[in-house]
Amino acid sequence: MTRQWLLAMLGASAFLASCSKESAPPPTAPAATAATAATPAEEAARVAPVAAEEAEPLDVASQWMPYGEGKDALIRGYFAYPESMVAPLPAIIVVHDWRGLDEPTKQMADRLASRGYMVLAVDFFGGKVASSAEEAAALSRGLLEQTEAADQNVVAAYRFLTDAAGAPSVATLGTAMGGYWAVKSMRLLPGELKAAVNWYGQVDEDPALIEQMDAPLLGLFAGSDRSMPPQRVRDFRAAAESAGKTVDVQIIPNVSAGFANPDDPRFDQQAADLAWQRTMNFLTQHLTAI
Repeated sequence: MTRQWLLAMLGASAFLASCSKESAPPPTAPAATAATAATPAEEAARVAPVAAEEAEPLDVASQWMPYGEGKDALIRGYFAYPESMVAPLPAIIVVHDWRGLDEPTKQMADRLASRGYMVLAVDFFGGKVASSAEEAAALSRGLLEQTEAADQNVVAAYRFLTDAAGAPSVATLGTAMGGYWAVKSMRLLPGELKAAVNWYGQVDEDPALIEQMDAPLLGLFAGSDRSMPPQRVRDFRAAAESAGKTVDVQIIPNVSAGFANPDDPRFDQQAADLAWQRTMNFLTQHLTAI
């Protein structure tokens, strides 16, 4: 299989995926019994840097790619892959935060592709990117009114990567709002995903929803996040572990949600580097690449 053949296949496919449906999110059930709060030393041990030997980054190519069919038009996302790709690679679906498919999201896709993955950054907002918190809030409210379309969007991305691009395995990764959908994807695609990564996104503590988590999960949360406070993270971790799920849930102290976004005033380079290192270790374990 040559690189030229693969790119020709992708360019010609205009793949219109069949999309499964899931109903809108059910009301949040009472949280699991509160977990015993970890000591500062225990939390520090969870997030202590772990040495990881990474290969040299690969050169990356990218293009806007139609991967599904929306209500009125094709859905297009940002598709990034190693320039040296000559055969299908493991793939990652990247889900953006409440601002949309912006430059930091595309940079994340490029960076993941440089590690040897095919990466499709999906677009929930039809090309719209917020330039302020007010605009982001408005886009997010619109999304909450049509969660089924977002669910179908993720499923279409998966079908594109497996059926058109030939990915042998797929993971999801999202930040903030996208982190929630990265985890929810396990319910949308039961038995299909190899891993999911949630960077400071909301989680469901409902035992029935936790039971549907059927792939290893890495969760990286912010110790100063008010919308997803540490005790709620600990409760989720305890409930998932009690249910026998494969989870690695970590709280990075003294940072806020947004710590990994270079365009966010809460950006923290040390925490961002730690999150990247932990994510690479996790994906290397569960999603074979270089």
